[in-house]
Amino acid sequence: SSCRHIFSTPVPPATRGMVHRPTRAPTLAGVAVVGLAAWAGSSALRAFVSPAPLAASPLVAAGQRALGRIALQARGGAEDFKAYAAGLQVPGDYTGPKYAGPGSVDDAFVKGLLAMYKEQGKLPMKYVYEMTTDILDLLKKEKTLQRIAVPEGSKITVVGDIHGQYFDFVHMLEDISGLPSPSNPILFNGDFVDRGVWSCEVLMCLFAMKLQNPSA
Repeated sequence: SSCRHIFSTPVPPATRGMVHRPTRAPTLAGVAVVGLAAWAGSSALRAFVSPAPLAASPLVAAGQRALGRIALQARGGAEDFKAYAAGLQVPGDYTGPKYAGPGSVDDAFVKGLLAMYKEQGKLPMKYVYEMTTDILDLLKKEKTLQRIAVPEGSKITVVGDIHGQYFDFVHMLEDISGLPSPSNPILFNGDFVDRGVWSCEVLMCLFAMKLQNPSA
C-alpha cells in the first residue's frame, strides 16, 4: 500500500490510515514553564500549611516588658521598687497584719496572715512590694548552697513541693510541724507555686516566715 512506501517500517494494522508525526524533545521554554508552575504551587502550599506567625498582642508585649524589668531589678538595676512601694496607699478598710519592715514580723503577724488568707482576704500591694524587696535584699546576702547543722537531739523538717496548695500548707504548719523558729527549723524544698490557685498566698506566707526567722 501507499503507507508502506512512506514508512520504512511496517505499520501496525491498528494505526494504518493515521498521520504519524515524529516526537520532539522538550524545549527549554517548556521546561521553564513547568518549573515555574511547580514553584508557584509549592509556595502557595507552604503559605497555606505554614502561615506567617501572628504579631504579639499589646497585652503579651506589655507582660514581656514587665518581666524584663522585674528580672533586671532583681539583679540590682532598673526601677526602684522600694520607692514605688512608698507611694502606694493601704486601703482604709484593711484590718489585717501591718508590715513595717522585717522587724514588724512576729508570730502574731504570721498567724494573722495565715488566718486572713483562709478567709480569702488580700494583703495590700504596698506590703507585697515591701516584703518582696526586703526578701530580695536578704537572699542576695545568702549563699545559693549552704550547710545546715542539725545538733544531736534536734531535728529539721524537710517539706516537699507545695504547688500553691494553701490549705494543705496551713494544715501542715498548724497541725503537724508548727511554725518555723530557731528551735524548729523547716526546709522548704522548692516548687512553692503553680498548679494550685493559692500560689501568691503561699509565697507571701513563706516570705513572712523568712523575714521573721532568716536562719530558720
